[in-house]
Amino acid sequence: MIIEPITSQGNHQATPAYYKQLRKIAASEGIPFIADETKIGFGVTGKNWAHEHWYLSERDGGCPDIVTFANKTGISGFYSTLDYRVDPHCANFDQDVDFVKLLNFGVIWKEVQYRNLLELV
Repeated sequence: MIIEPITSQGNHQATPAYYKQLRKIAASEGIPFIADETKIGFGVTGKNWAHEHWYLSERDGGCPDIVTFANKTGISGFYSTLDYRVDPHCANFDQDVDFVKLLNFGVIWKEVQYRNLLELV
């Protein structure tokens, strides 16, 4: 189940209760719950990730299984829970990492934290 926290067309979003119900459904059906934060993540909403506004708890099924990011982070990627981690022995990933983009992301991330920029959003 792939969820976009805030639509890129019209900036529509649902209530936290709606996302909590979707998370419960995904958990009960054993399917991954994926938050697509490629357009809205990395502090745009006042939190690091837009899905943090859903206030998911273990009772709701927990955090998203996978979170994708890109655009404003300056680098594309994803992170996941341990249940959905990638086994490097079974995966064939292109290891051509753009280290300039990775360093840029690190510098931006430190600056956001150092200046408490999320409090200004």
